[in-house]
This record gives sequence, C-alpha cells and structure tokens, in this order.
Amino acid sequence: MALVIADRVKETTTTTGTGTINLAGAASGFQSFVSGVGTTNTTYYAITDANGAWEIGIGTVTDASPDTLSRTTILASSTGAKLSLSTGTHTVFGTYPADAAVHLDAGVNLTYGGVVIASGSDADGAVQSTTALTNGQLLIGRTGNTPSTATLTGGTGVDVTNASGSITVYLDLSELTTSTSDADGDYFVVVDTDDNSKKLTKANIDLNGFGGNLDVDRGGTGATSLTDGGVLLGSGTSPITAMAVLADGEIIIGDGTTDPVALAAFSASDGSLKVEYGGTGAATLTDGGILVGAGTSAITALDVLTNGQLLIGDGSGAPAAGTLTAGEGIDITNGAGSIEILGEDATTSNKGIASFHTDNFSVSSGAVTIKDGGVDLAAEVTGVLPVANGGSGGLASGNLLIGDGSGAATAAELTAGEGIDVTSASGSITIDCEVATTSNLGVASFDTNHFTVSSGAVTIKAASIDLTADVTGVLPTANGGVGALSNGQLLIGSGGTGTAGTLTAGEGIDITNGAGSITIDGEDATTSNKGIASFSSDNFAVSSGAVTIKDAGVDLTAEVTGVLPTANGGVGALSNGQLLIGSGGTGTAATLTAGEGIDITTGAGSIEILGENASTSNKGIASFNSDQFSVSSGAVSLVTGSSAGNVIVCGDGETLSENDYIKVDSGGGAVGRSYGDTKTDLSLNNVENTALSTWAGSTNLTTVGTINSGSWNGDPIDSSYISTSFANSKQDALTFGHSSGNALKTEEAIAENKVLLGGASNVKGRTFAELKGDMSMGNVENIAVSTYAGSTNMTTMGTITTGTWNATTIAPTKGGTGQTSYSNGEILVGGDSGLAKATITAGEGIDITNGDGTITIDGEDATSSNKGIASFSTDNFSVSSGAVTIKAGGVDLTAEVTGTLPLGNGGTGATSLDDITSANNLLTVGAGADTIIGGDVTLTVNEGNFDLDNIGGVLGLTDQVTGTLPVANGGTGATTLNNLITLGTHTTGNYVATVADAGDGTITVSGSGSEAAAVTLDIADDSINSQHYVDGSIDTAHIGDLQVTTAKIAADAVTGAKIADDAVDSEHYVDGSIDTAHIGDDQVTYAKMQHTSTDNRVLGAASAGAIGEVQVATDMIADDAVTYAKMQHTGTANRVLGAATAGAIGEVQVATAMIADDAVDGTKIADDAIDSEHYTDGSIDTAHIGDLQVTTGKIAADAITGAKLADDAVDSEHYTDGSIDTAHIADDQVTLAKMAGLTRGSIIYGNASGNPAALSVGSNTYVLTSDGTDISWASASSGSARSVSGDTDNGVITWKTSDNTFVVESNLLFDGDKITITGGIKTNIESATDGSTVTFDLDTANTHTVTLAGNRELAISNEDAGQKFIINLVQDGSGSKTVTWFSTIKWAGGSAPTLTTTANKADSFGFLCTGTDAYYGFVIGQNI
Repeated sequence: MALVIADRVKETTTTTGTGTINLAGAASGFQSFVSGVGTTNTTYYAITDANGAWEIGIGTVTDASPDTLSRTTILASSTGAKLSLSTGTHTVFGTYPADAAVHLDAGVNLTYGGVVIASGSDADGAVQSTTALTNGQLLIGRTGNTPSTATLTGGTGVDVTNASGSITVYLDLSELTTSTSDADGDYFVVVDTDDNSKKLTKANIDLNGFGGNLDVDRGGTGATSLTDGGVLLGSGTSPITAMAVLADGEIIIGDGTTDPVALAAFSASDGSLKVEYGGTGAATLTDGGILVGAGTSAITALDVLTNGQLLIGDGSGAPAAGTLTAGEGIDITNGAGSIEILGEDATTSNKGIASFHTDNFSVSSGAVTIKDGGVDLAAEVTGVLPVANGGSGGLASGNLLIGDGSGAATAAELTAGEGIDVTSASGSITIDCEVATTSNLGVASFDTNHFTVSSGAVTIKAASIDLTADVTGVLPTANGGVGALSNGQLLIGSGGTGTAGTLTAGEGIDITNGAGSITIDGEDATTSNKGIASFSSDNFAVSSGAVTIKDAGVDLTAEVTGVLPTANGGVGALSNGQLLIGSGGTGTAATLTAGEGIDITTGAGSIEILGENASTSNKGIASFNSDQFSVSSGAVSLVTGSSAGNVIVCGDGETLSENDYIKVDSGGGAVGRSYGDTKTDLSLNNVENTALSTWAGSTNLTTVGTINSGSWNGDPIDSSYISTSFANSKQDALTFGHSSGNALKTEEAIAENKVLLGGASNVKGRTFAELKGDMSMGNVENIAVSTYAGSTNMTTMGTITTGTWNATTIAPTKGGTGQTSYSNGEILVGGDSGLAKATITAGEGIDITNGDGTITIDGEDATSSNKGIASFSTDNFSVSSGAVTIKAGGVDLTAEVTGTLPLGNGGTGATSLDDITSANNLLTVGAGADTIIGGDVTLTVNEGNFDLDNIGGVLGLTDQVTGTLPVANGGTGATTLNNLITLGTHTTGNYVATVADAGDGTITVSGSGSEAAAVTLDIADDSINSQHYVDGSIDTAHIGDLQVTTAKIAADAVTGAKIADDAVDSEHYVDGSIDTAHIGDDQVTYAKMQHTSTDNRVLGAASAGAIGEVQVATDMIADDAVTYAKMQHTGTANRVLGAATAGAIGEVQVATAMIADDAVDGTKIADDAIDSEHYTDGSIDTAHIGDLQVTTGKIAADAITGAKLADDAVDSEHYTDGSIDTAHIADDQVTLAKMAGLTRGSIIYGNASGNPAALSVGSNTYVLTSDGTDISWASASSGSARSVSGDTDNGVITWKTSDNTFVVESNLLFDGDKITITGGIKTNIESATDGSTVTFDLDTANTHTVTLAGNRELAISNEDAGQKFIINLVQDGSGSKTVTWFSTIKWAGGSAPTLTTTANKADSFGFLCTGTDAYYGFVIGQNI
C-alpha cells in the first residue's frame, strides 16, 4: 500500500455520517479514485458537502461495488473534527495539502510544511540543495545562513552510533573514574523532575544494580546463572528462575495461578499434536478426506468423497461413504456438490411418473379415475368388445344379440320350438313351419266343410260334425266325453273337458273302489300316522271342526318332553352361555364375543357381561368423580376448583417448588407452602421433630392409653403391672441378626450424623467421609456436571452424543464440516474437491420442501399437464407391485365412455338398438326385439314401405335404392351433385338441375318456375381465392383503408409517381443510401454540414439561404455522396397517378332466396368470376391481398405518403438523381465522410462569401496560421520559431525539424497570472537499453520504458532541476525482478514502493528533479 497522488480525481457521493464513503463514479472530465490512485493505496482527499462544509484528510481507496474511500486520517476540516455528512450529493476529489506540499516560496526557498529545507539559487537560478546526507548526518541551522550537515559526536561516557536512517546514543559507564572528587574524574549530570541537577559519578552509583547480578527491581534477572536453553519464569521481585530444557514435543502450559509446566503435547516422532491435547495425532491427513476419531488414538482421514457421496453412519463404527440408490421409477444423478432425484417416465414396462390427459382421466389430489365419457370408443379402443361388456363379441353365423330388457345382451342362436325348423347360415336365418301330423304340431290346411279360417284363425263351423255319422267309439274325455271309465274312476275337471281319474288316498285316508261305488274312511291318528282323532276337553277346544289348544291346556312339566329345535321355532339344545340369535330365519345358537374392555362369563343358564376396569394399558369402563370430571354425552373433561374431589391448579402467579405442600387459596387455586409454612398453617409450630417410637417420654406426660406395641425405655415397670406371660412372650419374640425379619442392634456407639453400616452380626456407624471411601468415591468433587466448564486435565472423552460445540468451526480435514450455518434443506454432499453445501433438486413430478431440519420429498400429483404420482381407483384399475392395468370390467361403458364402438372393434357403430341402421353389412332391428343379425344381409324394401325418417347411418343407395329422393324426404330430387347449390326451404319440385359455369365469369342456375330468379350468392368466409378475380377487377374503393401492407406490394412497385410530395422523411432512408447522383447541385448548404462543436464550425459561418428546414440526417447520406457541385437548390415536380380500370362480371342469374347463407365457398366460384362491382367498398383487407400483388400499376399517384413508408425503406436506388434539395438535408448532417471530390489533405472552410471552400494541403513542415480573418499555410524554417497564438507573453512554441519536436526557449516560471514556458517539451517515449545498469537520458525524452531481464541498478543523466519525467519498469516473462534506485529519492509516503513481481506487468513512477541527484518520487500505477 503506497501513498499515491493523482491528477484529475473527482467523484460524488451520497454517503451520510462520518463513516467510509461510497463513491458514485467519476465526474465528467475526471477520473475515479480507483483508476487514478489504485485500489488499497492511500491518497490525500478533500470533501465539500452540499452545505459548503469541508474536510481534508488521508484515505484508503478500495475497488468494490461501489468503490469506497475510508477516512483514515483527518488533517483539517471546517468543523475541527471528522465531517458528518448530511443527506444530499457531496463532492470528493484528490488534493495535495499545502502543509504537505514541497514547493518554492517567493524567496525561491524549497519549503515543506512551511519549513525551509533549501534556500537560495545558483548562478543559473536553480534552487540550491545540500548534498546527499551520509549515515547519521543531520541538517543543522545556522543563523543568517543556510543549514549545514553535521553528525552527533559522542563525548566521555556517551557513545553515538550512526546507521542508515538511525542514530543511537547511549551511556558508557566504563569511562567513569572511581575518584570522589569532581576534578579527578568525569561525571554525568542527572536532572530530576523539578529541574534539580545532580552530579553522578562512579563513586555514588550503586554498582549493585550493575555489577554482579542485577536485581529484578532494577531491570535485571536477580540470578547469576540460568539453565542453558531453559524458559525463564518470573517470581515477583525474587530472582528469575529457568525451567529445565524442554524435551521433544513438550510445550509450556499455564493454569493462571501457579508456575507453568512442561507438557508432552506433541509427538516426538513426527511433531503432531496428540489427540488428548486437542490435536489429530497425525502428521498428515488425506487432502479433502473426512476425519474420523478413534478414542485417544490418532485421527484418521477417510478417502475424498466422490460426486454424490454422503457420509452414512451405522450407529457403532466409523461412518462410511455411500451414494443414494434409485428405486424403481427413480433416477438419481450425482454431480459435484449436488444430487438430483428425478422420477422416471412411466411406461408399459416401467413404474414411474406420468401425466393424465384431461380428456380421459380425472385427477384430484393425486387420485386418478377414468372420467365419465373419458374413453372414445371410435378412436381409442382396439379389439372386440365382449358381449358381457356391451359389445357384439364377434357373432358367429346365425347368432343373434338378444337383449334382456336392462341394457345387456347375450349372443345366442334361435331355438326351434315344436312345429318350427330353424336353419342358420352365414348372414341368414331360415325359419320354416313343419307339416302338422297326428304326432307333430305344425302347419295344415283345414276342410271348409268343417272349418272356418279367417286371418289365420281356425274355428269349427257350426253343426259341421255329425256325432252319429262322423263319430265312432266313445267320446274321449279330451273331446268333451266321458271316455271309458273303470271301477272308481271319476271325470275330474282340468280346466277343459275333464280327465278320467281315481281318487287317491292321502295320509290318514283309506279309499275302497267298487263297481259303481267309492268308500272313503279316515284312519286313526297315531304317533306315526296322520289321521282322525278325538280331542280331550282338558287340553283342546273344538268348535265347528276347528281345534285349538285351550288356555293352560298344555302342562309343560308333565305333558312335554325333549327340546324344541330352533328350526321348529324352539331354542334347541343350548350349551352354557349360548343365546338364540336371529339370522333372518328361526335363529342361530351362538355365544357372545367380548370386545376390548368387556369381560363375558358364561355359566349354566347365566351370562355375566362386565366392563373391564380401565387402566393405562387397557380400554375399559371407569367412573368419573363428578368433583374432578365433567361428563357430557360421553365426553370427559377435568373439573378444576377447590370443591370436594375437584382438580386443583396453581393459583394466579404461583409457582410450586419441589417438596412444597399445597394450600388452596380463596380462588380455589394451589399455593405452595414450605414445611415451616405448613406447620404454621397446621398450628403445629410447637410440635417437635421427635419420633414417638424412640421418645423417652417426659415428666409432663402423666396419662397414656393402653400401649399395645413398642419398647419400654423408662424405669422398670413394677411386676405387678406386667403379666408374666406377656413379658416372656415379648422378650422371646425378638430375634437379632442379619437374617430377614430380625431386629438389629448396634455393635458400637454411633455418633450423631453417622449412617448405619452392617456389622459382623448387627450394625455399626459410619461418617459421610467414610461412606465415600467405602464407595470408592473419595476423590469425587461436589461439582454439577451440567454447569461444569471442563478442565485442561481432561484429555480423554468418550463419544459425545448431545451438547453444543461453541468453539471455532471444525474443518473437514479435522473431521468436521467446515460450516457454521445451513439454510433450510441444505445437506453436505461429497465431491471431487471435498464437502460442499447443496440442496436436493426436484425433477419433473417431484416436490422438495426444505424445512427447519427437515427435507420432505413428495411426488407431485399427476395432472393432465404434469407427470407425477397418482392413486388408481379400484373401480377401474388393478395395481400390482406398481404395475397399473385396467381391470376386467373396469370401464363403465355407460358412464365413462363417449362415442360409439366401431364395428371393427366388436361394436355396432350405433348409440342405440331402437333405430334401423345399415353400416358395413350390419343390420340393427329395434322394434322391441333388440336383435342384431351379423353376416351378409340382403334387405329388400317394397316401394312405399320404407320410412326414411327412421334410417340412420349410411344405406347403400347405389345398390339398394333406385330413383331420386324427393325434397320432402330430405333428398335433393337431383341425380347429380355437380355444382350443387342449396336453395333454402322447399317442399315440392325439382329445383336444381344444374349450376353451370359459362366460362366467362357467369354462373348460370337452371331450375323450374320462378325459383330461378333474383338469386343472391351468400359467399362463405374465406371462400374467394385469387383464381376467382377477373384481372383488374379490384378498384380502389374495394380495398379497405390501411389494408395494403408491405407484404402486399411487389418489389419495385412503388415508383416516384406513387409517392406523394414531401412523403419521404429521414426515417425512410436506409443509412448510406443517398449517393452523389441523388443530391442536386448546390443543395448542400453550410447549415447541412455537421459541426464539430457549438462555437467552432468546420465550414465557417453560414450564408443566408444555404439550407432551410432540416430533412436529411447524416446517416442517410452515403459516404462521399455529396459533391461540391451538389450544393445548389433544385425542385421536384408532383406526379399524378393514373386511375384503375374496371372489369365486369356477367349478369347474376341465381336469385338470393335460392342460395343458402355461406353456401357459395371458393370451390363454387369460377376463376376470374368476381369483378370490381362485386366488392363492397373497403371490404378488401390486408389478409385478402396476396404478398407482392400490389404492383406499380396498382398504386395511385401520390398515394404513398410518409406514413406508408417503413423506416430505412428508401435506399439509394429509390432517389432520382438531383432530387435531394437543400430543404431535404437536415442541419449538421453533411459530415466530411459524405463529401466526395476533395483532394487528400485539403481543408474545407468558409470563405469570404460564407460558402464552403477547400484549402489544399500544405507543404512539408508548413503550419496553419491565421491573420485574424482567414487561415493559410506558412513555412516553419529549420530552427526558427513562429508564434501559434500571436501572444509571446503566453509562451512561444516552435517546431524543430531536426528531431521533429516542439521546443520552448525558457523554463516554466510563474509570474502573476502568466505562465512562461522555457523548458523543452518532449512528446516521445524512449525505450531504454537493458543491462546491469540502466541509464535514462532526460535529454532524449521525458518518458522512458525498460523491460527488466534481471535485477538492475538505475541511473539518470542530463537532468535539470524542476524537470519532470516518468519511468515505466516492465517485468520480463519470468517476473520477480528488483531495482536499486538512483541517487536520493524522497518518496511520497516515506518509503520506496515494492515492485510488482507478476510476469509481463508494468509499474509506472513519476519524478520531479529538485537538484543534482535529488528527486521527489511518487507512484503513478502498479501491476499494469
């Protein structure tokens, strides 16, 4: 860091307060502090704030964002202290304080800080200076003379040592004599604080402080000998002692109170700090490896983690490096310091994430279902839909699809019944009736003599059967007769004529058939046979044959045996605890099952159901004390308060302490009470802490009750009061010793505060200290571990699982992480360069939420636009191990499918079976039968019997239908569809026969009646294309305003006649497009030429009328395009554009009413059929005009205005030669680059007339001069001088042809407000010759550069006092070269700067010569 002074440094700041200044950038015309002074360098600065206050100081510059200037030292200010900047904009600039400046005063004295350091001048006027000072020399003033150099000289007892930049003065006591007389020897004079002097000789100096051992209180050690190599230890004013020499690896450790001790903390073998002293115990560790502890053994380093590796612990040993493993459907990409987890795309063979199309699926919170109408059977289904799923299932020949009335259908063949024959073939079913026979039902003819047949109904004609003649035998019962009946037979009706049969005896009935007789008897009822019986009046009541059990008619004790089964409405045989439980019938025998919290005990005829008592581990029943709990509808809550049984809570502001008793306050809250408080509350203050069991009693105690236990320790009780048997039994009952239940007695006297310890047979006493010893805890201190800060004696620790590390960050190389903080979700990831913080990146379908100490990785819900996770409705899908399939029956064709299933996929192609449709040889017949016949079907329809209103789909009209479909039936009544036009609503007639194109743009419509008149073509949007227009048919009126866009205009179509006068403005020209030929002669006036500045114009003063209004900008004129001959004004004439022609479209033949809206599209309009009269004015928009179709002939004269021209559209080829007048060229736009035809080196200037003129190039060495009116070239002969400014008082500069330099003839002198330049001004840069000594000749140049190929010594030649020069030192390709500076240099900041060591970098230094071999030096810039 160097003190650097730079010129033109000035910035602004808005900083407030007294702190570091934030710099806002260099002011206009100045440089910034960073560029001028350089970062980290110091400089003098000055601040003036917005209120006029100021401050001067030394500050340090820092390159930052923003750049800063720290206010290191305040030299002066308007407030006398550091300036506190207020709100506003303040100015900061570089300065050179007067007190720090070295300059010549009025007496030509060289001064620094107001002190004259050299005075006078030599014969040449140069300031005199002393020669270079030697070591120890001082500049000593002389009255009336300039200072002279001298060195300090030592006298008796005083020695002086002069060195480079230092002088050491010290006493030499060896030169004192031992004489007590002043005259006999030299002495020192000692002056005390009161200015009293005392002669100090050797005799009155206490040599105890100098000879022998110097006491500590006199600055000595107090010791005559110290251990060689020992560390010294102080001891107050006592002599210093030395420790023993430290052994290898030992360090000195202090405890803050006693002497430090040597501690073997480092390994003697490799110098590593041992683990027990906070080190690693290792001399080297793997670079970037994670450190792992091993107790007191040396720390080891794991291998460097590779990309994506994490440290994974096993809970016991050292952690191991591992990477995350991707499961099915997951991809993991490990990078340097990053881990990316992505969900894989789901496929038919791979589980993963997927998005679900909104047309097919509904996704809600990740749950996926097939949406209603989500499957399009026409587009999205392949295969054949089985019949069970509503399809045809691929019907076999002769199969029918038969509905069941509920929407389902079954494939089956027709089954022939009696009298019917069914023959099935491919696409056909033949149903025939069989011929009726005596054994077979079938078809037959009926004799008209006996039968009448009407509409298929057959009846026997009245009186057509002669029972006498036509009937033989017995009329069978089937024919209404009785037939031949055997014994016992009866004619029994059967809904018709009757049937011959016999009575059959049922249970309890006997039947006997005889000739013409039938005997029916009832059998007696038995236990095994139903029959007739009488009913005891004791048990039954009988009325009109109805038998009921009388009330109390059954004695269940005497008259009933067995158990009625449950099937018969009884209870059956129930085991212990069984109940008869209804099951929808008679009941089922079962036992009750106990749930959680219920106990069931079954016995013979008993069931006990108990709720188990609730416990901490078992749900059960419990009662809740109403004082403590509130129970409402089974909800239990605590009742707080002080009522009986209530739960008491702490009172307001109360905090209970350990061992407190609780007292209830007035509000029912708990108040803590100590033992003493409680005794007071209990009015027991006088109660002593006396154990009654050991109390010896008191003379105050005069009455006791009956004592039933305890030991009597008082006086012997008179035997008259004690039963002999009682005394003996109590004494004999005590057994002493260690066994269980025995009494203990002391083996020795036990003092107060001792504890009992088992003795040989009973107990003995032990103090607390003895107890600690017995427990091997004699060294345990009474220290709380929770607050223990540790000790330097602690060198070994186990595994620390809790606590907070408050020391410095543990680096990764020491087994730590190197981190002090983490953002939410950050983890440590191993990379090739070690551990790095990173966050897990979510891929598609993955959401990662980073929380405080948590990372949640969620799969995003799948949507129609996003891949993600989803659940699959069990109604639609089967999911096994992540594989999703549509389950059998998983698609509800009624709710979840749209469209119709095509025939090729096993469907019908129809939405219902109620219509008749024909498609792909499939016939659907509704008519209530809902049958579909597959195969090749031939349909024959009789004329007049086919209702076309009920036809759906496509009927093969080519093969199956003849004639034309009338309009009334939805047809056209036509046989062809060529050029068909829809004619609106009609019910009769053949209205359209042909729509013909005459080929000339006329459309002819032929029809009948008046329907062919007055047709208006309603043309569909976007139907008219280019082939429909007649060439030239689009007039101006047809084109909407602003509809002819750039793309519609053909190349070169906009000619001069199409452009309106004054329409082309500056934005329409392409830069450089205006050539010389485009500018009329004399049109570039003075005002059109660009000026170099406000006050100094290149062309001189403008003349009147040169260029008027600004029209042409500089960038619109090509270089060299404006010639001298172009600078006159010409005009342009307006051109009138011709009118457009119009074509014709033939007469309109089709009436408006005959053409439907939007029926005439592009295909219906003949090429060239639409002419100009067909367009509505303004109807042609930009979209109707083809690109490049607006040619020159289509544009009206003066139609292209300035607004129609795109910026930069007018280029040089668009200008007519000479068309650019003065008015078109904007002022200051004709630059030198636009001027052609000038001789190289000529100068354009304004002549006496105010017009541009060219001054030819001057001769070699000629200079441009001015006589105050005009300029001209003048010769500058060798060595002679010509005045540039015409004022010699302001300095004369001459051109020296011998070395092509400017030369001034006198030195730089300041005289009032004038500066006289007399020294040489050299503008060249000299490259010095490199060598062991590099000499810079100031006669050749003021700026020198040298590249250092080695360490060099620098020298100066031909310097002049007051001369300023610059030296640039460049490091060669290897760098690190040093120099020895020339002569005496006083550097800014006090010390020579350190050279840049970087290869090929340069340092720049400035110097002021103050005299022979004397210079001031400063740094211009370094590391350039």
